[in-house]
Amino acid sequence: TTSSVRWTDFDIQPNPASTFSRKRPIDLLWEVYELTASPAGMQYRLSITLQREDSKGAGAVFARVIGMAAGAVGVASRDRNSISLTYDRTMPAALVVTESVRLDLSSAPTGRYQVSISVLDKSSGRTERTMRTISIVD
Repeated sequence: TTSSVRWTDFDIQPNPASTFSRKRPIDLLWEVYELTASPAGMQYRLSITLQREDSKGAGAVFARVIGMAAGAVGVASRDRNSISLTYDRTMPAALVVTESVRLDLSSAPTGRYQVSISVLDKSSGRTERTMRTISIVD
């Protein structure tokens, strides 16, 4: 995660159908804009949640974080139908910050999920969130 790296610098293959095989990890990649700079830099908290839409299905949601940009360390919590990862960042002031995380969903039940990414700007108190629906198949 650096200010000089943009999403276009990654060798990615978008998945417009939003359907992913459990046999391959999922890479989430996004950019963060307009964070407030303070003397300590830009301080923000990222939260990523994977929530199963059909909670009646068999098996608990399980995902393993196998890669994160800049080696971020966070706290993962889960219940039967969701898993969340939250971690804090402090970065030098920049117009854009690129973030990514790789998830191994090989043990997650197949089905539809809501993926939510939230960014809390700790200096301004402002939170931005985006959500997408994905399908996990065998």
